[in-house]
Amino acid sequence: MPFSYSEFLNYYDINGLKYPDKPLHNYIRYGGMPQRVDYETEEDIKEYLKSIYYGIVDKDICNTKAKINKETFLTISKYIINNASKEFSVPNIVDYYNQNNTDKIYCENVYRYLEKLEKACLISRVKRYDIATKRTLRQIEKQFVVDNGFLLACSDSNKIFISHALENLVYNELLYRGYDVKIGKTYKGEIDFVAMKDGKKCFIQVAYMLSSDDVIEREFGASDLIAMWVADMDFECADCIKEALHKYVDDPLGYFATPQEYYETVIICLKMELRILILKIGY
Repeated sequence: MPFSYSEFLNYYDINGLKYPDKPLHNYIRYGGMPQRVDYETEEDIKEYLKSIYYGIVDKDICNTKAKINKETFLTISKYIINNASKEFSVPNIVDYYNQNNTDKIYCENVYRYLEKLEKACLISRVKRYDIATKRTLRQIEKQFVVDNGFLLACSDSNKIFISHALENLVYNELLYRGYDVKIGKTYKGEIDFVAMKDGKKCFIQVAYMLSSDDVIEREFGASDLIAMWVADMDFECADCIKEALHKYVDDPLGYFATPQEYYETVIICLKMELRILILKIGY
């Protein structure tokens, strides 16, 4: 089983190892398979993750008893995993495959592949929960990969969509913590997760960045709940900010002058927001 993020960090602590650079980003991209921490380069990590994935496929899914076309299965399964945390249509997958391949598949084949992937503990399939009626609906809306590392293992370009990878990580973390997780549905739209435990429900929206009003409306417009979140931006500080800080820190007296533009901005804001007129401030 893969490590959770806390177990991933504990592994480094217990073994006296130095954390990787940006450990959360590292975990989002490479997942928590225990032995993958023994590899340093992305190429070696990916080869290790691919060996796990294809080993499971050969042993548990496309063995001699299964009577499954391995090439077709790998094509469809890679599409499913590359679209983890996204909604997708089985008929659309069938149409796209049949338009680009001489051999034909049917919806029954894709549903069987999904079932095989789930039984092999490669994906989790999540149903929708209607918040208004408090019922779990029959249809399965999304698939999530049991470990983020498989997103990289099944990517031909090594490109990982960070927002979907983060949503996949949050889903798995909720499972680690013992929650029953569904996809939320309201009359206004979708809520990423409804996490239920000990008779209580928690509504969760996942966003890598709340970068615009449109994103905020998309994430929080689907519910009438109070929007609460914790933002942890694990980014390196911009060079211009570091240079400005060094400029002031290196001053032997520790003083710095406030530019006149600062005061002018304050005057404008007070006038526009509070209708307070100040002729001049500063020295």
